[in-house]
Amino acid sequence: MVSGRGGGHDHAIVWFYSNYHCNLQCTYFLTESGPTVPRRELDGAAILARAAEAKRLGFTSLGVTGGEPFIREDMPELIARLGRELPTVVLSNGTLFNPRRLAELEPLADLPVQIQISLDRPDPVENDEMRGPENFRKVMEAIPELVGRGIGVRIATTLEDPDAVDPEEQERLCALHRSMGIPDDDHVVRPIINRGRAASNEMGLLAGFEQLEPELTLTADGAFYSPFGPTVRGGRLDTDLLVSRTTSPLEHPANALLRIADQLPDGHDASWASDERDPRRPVGRPAKERDVTVTVPSPLVELLARDQAPLLARRFYSDGPASPITASLAQVPELIDVALPFIGAALGPGALDARS
Repeated sequence: MVSGRGGGHDHAIVWFYSNYHCNLQCTYFLTESGPTVPRRELDGAAILARAAEAKRLGFTSLGVTGGEPFIREDMPELIARLGRELPTVVLSNGTLFNPRRLAELEPLADLPVQIQISLDRPDPVENDEMRGPENFRKVMEAIPELVGRGIGVRIATTLEDPDAVDPEEQERLCALHRSMGIPDDDHVVRPIINRGRAASNEMGLLAGFEQLEPELTLTADGAFYSPFGPTVRGGRLDTDLLVSRTTSPLEHPANALLRIADQLPDGHDASWASDERDPRRPVGRPAKERDVTVTVPSPLVELLARDQAPLLARRFYSDGPASPITASLAQVPELIDVALPFIGAALGPGALDARS
């Protein structure tokens, strides 16, 4: 058993939130996923394009999460194509692996792909209280089917406080996954994070920018600092860990993440390049020579309060509430450094102070 965040990889990873909807409605889920929530799907072609860029930029692995990724019909082929680019882990609740889907997944046996399946308790009743009816039974049926086909499987256990777990219960859970051919090194234990539905249910550990590892995470709403970042609470997307609305080309959010990671205390490793180049150095051609895709959240722009200020915009809130101009531009944080000087020049010398 190992402790871990997300898929247990180092931070040379790009995560994709393939979708936000799910057939389950777990009590602690970060994105308030469920059967009826907005799907927020990432286009498959866009995922593949960003994955190819990630490989060129020196990232060493890919991750896919949701929602439940396998609720998408295109997921088996998409995961296979990602695995041909880089080692890939896909997070799943393990309940949708019917015979047809299992047959579609068989090509993964020849690829560096792992399916990480959630299993929180060794007892059906306690497990299903957290995750949903019949979850335990379906997971117990799915894992041997996947392992028998030679597909890589990991087990992820999410606990309120991993340090306070009952040793006897922990051993029974480990014995269970070992009996299905899953070694201890492929058992990830992670805490519930107090964000999204977990925050609404008053569960989990508080974790912010300083407590989370920087792992570039792409969603339909933009790029985030961590797979724990693009959480939803009360139907509203959290933006406090938003890196940029720009996701294409990938070098833009990657370099923005490195700028943010420069603020981390000693002990964090924000490097993502696998070669000898300085990981803090911008890569690729300058932005002015490239086409940039920016996703604007809505025609009606919400003014972001201080607690929702994205990482690159936080300095504009340091002395108190930001002005309406800054609070609206914070929705697209990569524009602030460009837009505010322009607005100040347009309005005349001295018309805008540093926080406006």
